[in-house]
Amino acid sequence: MSTVELCNLEDGLFAGQGFNDCVVHIILQAAVAGLAIVGVLVGLVIIRQLPRSRQPITLVDRMRSASCALLFLVSLAEFVVSLTTTQVVSETQGIGGACIAAAAVAVGFYHQQEVHRSLSESMGLKLWWVLATVAQVLAIYDQKISAAWAFKGAELLLCLSATAAYLVPSGRSGSTAEPPLLAEENGISMVGRWARTLSAREASPEEQVGILGWLAFTWFTPIVDLAFERDKENGKLEPTDVYPLTRKNVAQRQLERLDRQWQVELRKPQPALLSAMTRGFFAEVFSTAWVKLINDVLHFVGPFLLNRIINFVKGTGEEAGEPLWMGYAYAVGMVLSSGAQAFLMAHYFQGGYQTGMRLRTGLILMAYSKALRVLPWATPQPEEAPPEPQTRRCCKKTPKKRPTLPTGGMGQMTNIISADTDKFTFLMPYFNLIWSCPLQIVICFFMLFKYVSFSLFAGVVVMILFTILSSTVAGKARKIQAEAMKAKDERLKMEVELLKIVKIIKFYAWELAIEDKVKELRNKELALQLRYKLWNVALFLSFSLSPVLVALGTFASYTLVQKRNLDAATAFTALSLFNILSFPLGAMPMMARFFMEAAVAKDRIEAFLLSPEVVHEDPEPEPDAAPAEEEKKEVKEAPKKEVKPVKAAATQEERRSGAVSWQVYLAYVKACGGVPAVGAFLLAVAVSEGSRNFSDGWLAHWSGSGGASDGLAIYALAALICLVTGVAYSTTRVLVGQRGSRVLHENCLHALLRAHMSFFDLTPNGQILNRLAEDTNILDYNLPQTMSANIIWFWRAASIVVVCMMVGWYLIFLMVPMFFLYAKLAKRYLPATRDLRRLDAAARSPIFSHFSESMHGVSTIRAMQQQERCMHTNTARLESQMEAYYLSNTAARWLSLRLQFNGTILVGAVCILGIYLSTNKQVSAGVMGLAITYALRLTDTLNQVNRESADRETQMVSVERVQNYVTNVKQEAALRIPHAVPPKWPDHGNVTVDNVMMRYREGLPIVLNGISLNIKERERVGIVGRTGCGKSSFLSTLLRLVELEAGHITMDGVDISNVGLHDLRETVAMIPQDPAILTGSVRFNLDPFGAKTDEELWEALEKAQLKPRVDSAGGLDSKVEEGGGNFSVGELQLLCLSRALLRRQESGGLLLLDEATSALDAETDQTIQKVIRSDFNCTIITIAHRIQTLLDYDKVAVFESGKVVEFDSPQELLKRPSKFQALAKEGGVAV
Repeated sequence: MSTVELCNLEDGLFAGQGFNDCVVHIILQAAVAGLAIVGVLVGLVIIRQLPRSRQPITLVDRMRSASCALLFLVSLAEFVVSLTTTQVVSETQGIGGACIAAAAVAVGFYHQQEVHRSLSESMGLKLWWVLATVAQVLAIYDQKISAAWAFKGAELLLCLSATAAYLVPSGRSGSTAEPPLLAEENGISMVGRWARTLSAREASPEEQVGILGWLAFTWFTPIVDLAFERDKENGKLEPTDVYPLTRKNVAQRQLERLDRQWQVELRKPQPALLSAMTRGFFAEVFSTAWVKLINDVLHFVGPFLLNRIINFVKGTGEEAGEPLWMGYAYAVGMVLSSGAQAFLMAHYFQGGYQTGMRLRTGLILMAYSKALRVLPWATPQPEEAPPEPQTRRCCKKTPKKRPTLPTGGMGQMTNIISADTDKFTFLMPYFNLIWSCPLQIVICFFMLFKYVSFSLFAGVVVMILFTILSSTVAGKARKIQAEAMKAKDERLKMEVELLKIVKIIKFYAWELAIEDKVKELRNKELALQLRYKLWNVALFLSFSLSPVLVALGTFASYTLVQKRNLDAATAFTALSLFNILSFPLGAMPMMARFFMEAAVAKDRIEAFLLSPEVVHEDPEPEPDAAPAEEEKKEVKEAPKKEVKPVKAAATQEERRSGAVSWQVYLAYVKACGGVPAVGAFLLAVAVSEGSRNFSDGWLAHWSGSGGASDGLAIYALAALICLVTGVAYSTTRVLVGQRGSRVLHENCLHALLRAHMSFFDLTPNGQILNRLAEDTNILDYNLPQTMSANIIWFWRAASIVVVCMMVGWYLIFLMVPMFFLYAKLAKRYLPATRDLRRLDAAARSPIFSHFSESMHGVSTIRAMQQQERCMHTNTARLESQMEAYYLSNTAARWLSLRLQFNGTILVGAVCILGIYLSTNKQVSAGVMGLAITYALRLTDTLNQVNRESADRETQMVSVERVQNYVTNVKQEAALRIPHAVPPKWPDHGNVTVDNVMMRYREGLPIVLNGISLNIKERERVGIVGRTGCGKSSFLSTLLRLVELEAGHITMDGVDISNVGLHDLRETVAMIPQDPAILTGSVRFNLDPFGAKTDEELWEALEKAQLKPRVDSAGGLDSKVEEGGGNFSVGELQLLCLSRALLRRQESGGLLLLDEATSALDAETDQTIQKVIRSDFNCTIITIAHRIQTLLDYDKVAVFESGKVVEFDSPQELLKRPSKFQALAKEGGVAV
């Protein structure tokens, strides 16, 4: 039987009862059944891997099973009856019954799996039963009392009973059993034993709430109330107030599911991270897809009802003579449709952000695990030879060329953890737009064709042109984005390095040179960002302005080509559809940007995961077990008696309470260029949005006055103004935001390099990196967009209020309490979202700190086999951040649901009031159409106002955190003080230390206690003493890294406390204990200011016996890898010796050596000592670990407990019983 015969479509596609029967009994029932079957198949793939449970089956479980069984039997009977006699049950109804029978089998089977594996109750099943009930209500609506009606009635009752059974908790507890173990074939598993057990966790309130509370997010309300009460008392939410993660969201599960699929990929010739992610998280994406589908369908109910209402108001057309109650029925339908969309959109975005969080978590843990195994400071792989997969299986195929990255670099790995993984968090809520946007466009065109006929194709041509333009722009933008991320890697790498050796940078007085180098890298990054953002402006405009131009093309064709007048019903129904069309068209550039950024991030993460790993081999026979265990025990336990924990010394991440202060906003405005720049942007926004409002208002006037073609020119002029001002405001936003992020980063960098050393002693590097990576990323990309969106959405909300008031001033009595409720909701919500975002930001710093510490100590971690403990620590810190992040997103959903209901009330009020006033002809159809069109936007507009306001408040926290470093970090003394020292000072090198006392900061004990020394010109003085006696602290006071508590230090008669820091430090040559190396060239590491000639640089290298090594590497411009990885430790120390040679003076001056040869072999030590004796004609102060090197020195000072207990020539001290003599004997010196 053909479709035409089955559905009785002889009279046309949309005519007659046959089409309604097809929609209700076949299409709708098949969609419901298909949703159930596909969802069950996806769910079974996941839950079949979980162990079975022996928990007892409850009465509620039996009720649910019985409902499924009875529904199957009734539906099957309905199908069988339709086969035997179509007079009782029609064929269309029978097909629908077969669909429901199949769905009942699938749902029943899945329910049994849930029961036997003790899963927590599936929210998907609950929602499916609600959907099935709605479908049965629609199916029975037009049925007459008959046997067929009895079948549908029975199915409806069974669906209602099942829905009721699912609303009642079953009494089963969620599974706390072990998760399935990961396969550890050949030791390649990324997880290891640490993920094998899932400890008992405190249940989240989200898991304990009923379906109504889950739908309305009432489980989150206590957090909102608590934050609001704390805010009134100038308090804030604490980490202990945050709900724990649900069992499905814990980090271990995300790593397990993603790693399992990645291990499968590694067995293939071409491992693909995208395939692993797709298989691992397909179920979540699918579960949100059907919610999005239903919402998209409901979205088009509004324009349909709008057309009916306008025609009802006009009293013409097919609606002429309709009773008054029908108009009110249309208004109620508008309200119900809008309310249903509120629920669906809230839960769609909740699911999307949750999926993004899970995927990000899995990727971070995989990257961290890989970082513990990757080759340290590996060099970049050549592009022709991509890294092999870890499994290294034989394969004849030539692998395709993959993007390759320098692995092990701290900048790159920090960028992966902080930025690359976040791209998937932003992508997943919009992932379903891949199919949703085309679907909405197709439905829009279908409905537009009904109202404007062939004029639609003029708009289609405009849209095709914009699509071609946008695809070209998107391709260019993606390439630039990849380059920008590489530039960001380089900048972060340099910033990680400077934080690691900031003390040595201050010793050398290199702050300004390093600042200029970072600025150079930052400017390169910003230049690429600017190109990327300008391409994005073109992409954004091509979609955001296309609805206006599509409408212009359509209306022009309608009035000029078809020679038809544009009436209000047609105009505003089309305009409403164009507004719907603006979302998929406007979302496409955002979606394209998210996909481009995620694709670049995926390539980078994939290249990192495929990079070479350390191979653990045992080249020597295994030692005797007993001695080895004793030795291990000795090594592990001995330090416990001596080493004190330093964790308490570090400051915790500062987290402020209350709203972001106006001073922070003022600082951001100032950074962006001040009042002129911001004023120009506001003017561009006002003209752009005003021209949009004018075009809509003119359309109402034009269509209400007959719709002749004369009004088209003015409408076209308004569209042109929209285009021009749109370009102006978007470009201004990019330029103003770019300037703001550049200035704030430069100010922060300057403040850090000028900060007192106590700041770095107290602040973990992870906290600082959080400002330089995460917060800077927000300043670069998110905050400018959010600030501009704030202004635009506020304008649009105000314009909606004004237009709605045009229907009747009576609406003010509704709007006042409605906006009072809105303000109260927003005020109550803001403390919660602000505190949760701050908790989220603060919780990220420990992740960066732990990652940075792990990478710097990765060799020790491997040697001590502490990977498992480090994974536990990283997972715990990541879950703390996930808890705050998940709740901060839930806060947005909590408010958006309530605001959308607020907007729904206004939609209903405008419709009902307009219908009432139309009976007395007090409102025109044009004004009514415009008001309802705008009122339909209010739901989304208020939601966007609140969302952007919350985002602005929380993203301004990044400005607050960066600005906090600029204004509150303690700075060192002045770098230069004019006329403080005579020319060529110090020209002799006399150093006098007079009763010096020093502590590192207030509240700590005295470190140097009354030290007095008199070091004469060109004397060589050695400093010795046991660990912790104050030797290195003494050198710090000579260079004023720490200011004195009491006493004085003079050099050639000048008190150094009165000398500028650079005036002092630039006159002192120093060779530190640990070589301070920066990524760059040999030239940059010797002379970052570029003040020395090539001849001077080569001379210094030759004296340090390093010239042949540098010459063979490619000369002064040869590359120094991160951490000096392409040089040996001895060569790096000789490089530091070359620096000292470049800084030495012809006579006088001072050379400091801080155990400079402690990590070197005897031969290199002798080389350095020889150069020092022959080339440094100045005063020398040496902290030495080898007593032999001090035997020919002029004087030796013995330190003990911060005091100088002996000070004499080494020969005199060795002659008599002394502490120096005791140290010499311990060092093997013959006395």
